[in-house]
Amino acid sequence: MNVAAFHAARRFAETRFGRIAYIDRGAGEVALFLHGFPLNSFQWRGAIDRLSAHRRCVAPDFLAMGYTQVAEGQSVTPDAQVEMLLALLDQLAITSVDLVANDSGGAVAQLFVTRHPERVRTLLLTNCDTEMDCPRPLCCR
Repeated sequence: MNVAAFHAARRFAETRFGRIAYIDRGAGEVALFLHGFPLNSFQWRGAIDRLSAHRRCVAPDFLAMGYTQVAEGQSVTPDAQVEMLLALLDQLAITSVDLVANDSGGAVAQLFVTRHPERVRTLLLTNCDTEMDCPRPLCCR
C-alpha cells in the first residue's frame, strides 16, 4: 500500500480522548497493531497488506502521533493510550484482539494485556520498550 492509498483508507473515531485516526482492513478475527514513537500506523502497511486477506487489521495512531487529534487537556501517557485503545475497540465493537506491537507501542501493549487480559488472544512484541524504560536513553555506556 503506497502513501496515497494508505491516506485514503484512514478513518477517524470520535472519542472522549479526541479524534482517533486508524486503519481498518480485512475481515475475521482482529489483529491490533501498535506503532512506536515517533511513528504512526503507516509503519504497519506491509503487514496489513499481507494479513488483511486473513484477519481484520486495525492500526490506530496513538494520542499525539500521526493523524490523531487529541482532545484539549488530554493526557498522552502510556496509561492514557491504553484507555484510548479500549474506547476505540469498544466503538468498533471489537471484543478481543491479537495484539502486535513494536518499539514504545510494546510498552502500551504490555500495560494493555496486564490490565485487560480478557481482551487479548495473543501477544507479539517486536523490539519493544517496557513502560519503565520508555523512552529508552539515547545513548548507552
